[in-house]
Amino acid sequence: MDKSMARKGVSPLIATILLVIFALVILMLLINWGFHLYSDENKDNCEGIQLAIRNVGSNEVCYSSSEGNLSLHFILENKGAADINGIVIWIFGEKGTVLKEISDISVRKDSLYDARVDLVDYDLASYGALNEVQFIPKKNSLCPKEAAKTASIGVC
Repeated sequence: MDKSMARKGVSPLIATILLVIFALVILMLLINWGFHLYSDENKDNCEGIQLAIRNVGSNEVCYSSSEGNLSLHFILENKGAADINGIVIWIFGEKGTVLKEISDISVRKDSLYDARVDLVDYDLASYGALNEVQFIPKKNSLCPKEAAKTASIGVC
């Protein structure tokens, strides 16, 4: 008997079936993971959160810049039935974006938060002029569906 004929292995048909089964198992795991990632598990966590932006002068957010640092002035109103335990500020410039987390605040329900925030890591020359600012509230975790977006930004 020829040596090549004496080797035993998995037939191509069985190998194909095993690969298809393996691919389906991986696909089901990814679908399950994605479903839990975007499911309504955070719905209870973010229940009662409603954030609004009040005007500072004639704009919702005003900014000033000196020596490559940006300072934002804004007033947030918690219109919801739950307290907000932190905020993430997402700044969209012409050339890039910056995130700034403010976790040491508490905005009680039906109250205002008047803030001046210095952003040391935002340089107008690098990121460009501000196009939009979003305020993402935190209860126990982030509530991105409840984010408040600016309609007007001006210079302080």
